[in-house]
Amino acid sequence: MANESGIDRVIYRTSAFIACRLTHKHIRWVGGLEHVPKSGPFVLVANHSSFFDHFLTGVALNSLRQDKVYFLTKAESFTSPLKRRWHFSVGAIPIQRDKPDRDALESIYKTLKSGHPLVVYPEGTRGPGWPLLPFKDGAFRFALKAGVPIIPAGLVGTATLLPKGAVRTHKASIGICFGQPLDIPQTSQRDEQLAQLRSVAEERITALMGKVSYAIAMGSPAPGLIEAANQMVDEMLEGESKSVHMKKKALKDISKFIKLTQICNPGDIETEVVNLRVFGLKTMMTSYPLRILRAYMLRRRALSVLARDPNHPMARYVMGLWYLNMPKKFGQNLQKAITNLSAAASTDEMSCRFHFNLATALIKMGKMDEADDILSQIIAIKQDDDRSKRRVDKAIELRRSIYTSKAHIKLISNKVGR
Repeated sequence: MANESGIDRVIYRTSAFIACRLTHKHIRWVGGLEHVPKSGPFVLVANHSSFFDHFLTGVALNSLRQDKVYFLTKAESFTSPLKRRWHFSVGAIPIQRDKPDRDALESIYKTLKSGHPLVVYPEGTRGPGWPLLPFKDGAFRFALKAGVPIIPAGLVGTATLLPKGAVRTHKASIGICFGQPLDIPQTSQRDEQLAQLRSVAEERITALMGKVSYAIAMGSPAPGLIEAANQMVDEMLEGESKSVHMKKKALKDISKFIKLTQICNPGDIETEVVNLRVFGLKTMMTSYPLRILRAYMLRRRALSVLARDPNHPMARYVMGLWYLNMPKKFGQNLQKAITNLSAAASTDEMSCRFHFNLATALIKMGKMDEADDILSQIIAIKQDDDRSKRRVDKAIELRRSIYTSKAHIKLISNKVGR
């Protein structure tokens, strides 16, 4: 891992963009993202039958975490200055197939110590796709010495997309599935430990390949992508201390992930809903007058979801916020805001995630007692995380302002009565 220059970053970003476009064109299924650590180092072990495996694993991992992915690559790929520069720029680490040299080992452990994922193909070279070639020890030795998790992955379709020796891609459907981290065998004998890891990894990767093949053949959706996308949005919202710039960058990264989700779940309503959430957050961070234009686009998207599911809580919530926050001359309607926010709130009595804005709308309508009841529900929720605690604190503060307002009105009434 040498220090990167500006040229290296340009090469990496350009290559990542091309890899992303090519992968999105052919990918049909992604699974097991919940098993990928969101931060910190790990060794990914996967089957290897095509140069495109680098692209597929890199794009899949980068959709979930934005750090650079490193790969072990045969030393022969670094022969010419141009090839050497490109490979180093995109995260390739040169290694001798028979026995890693000292420089390679230093680069491997430096990569893992820096917190980056490292992709190692246990077969050692590109195989036919099936059957798998015998696994080598290297990947498992690196992980054991560095003390990092070993994540298996099964890749399907890349050998058809870009066969060995080919320079142009062919028509193919590709997919990838990540598995649970491998359990480290509890034995003091290193050879026995490595043998067990090789055997288990081969079993897991074979099973993951079968899972991907079946999902692609059946046209199965990838629900794990939708869950991950919603979780990414929630985590961004929980980071209240983040600057607007950081939130905009986070939304840009989430948008890339949603693009992958849309490809693997075409026409899925929940995918469109999470995309609606992100578009709404982007709209809130947009300055006038562009915000008004984006707000109307947001409304159209929300209505499109409601046309398919008239009671979808998130779409109702977005419409409620639209009617609540739009300027009067552009469509604000407090009664419609209350109607939509009430519909959303009725589906979520436990976390009260929609209730605060419902209380705000009721206050704007002058319905203080109803707003007070809603805020009481929020204050009573179980505070499991920082976001729920902030929600309760905001409800207490808003409730205090209601009492202050009521006391002020009562004081004025008394003075007028005298």
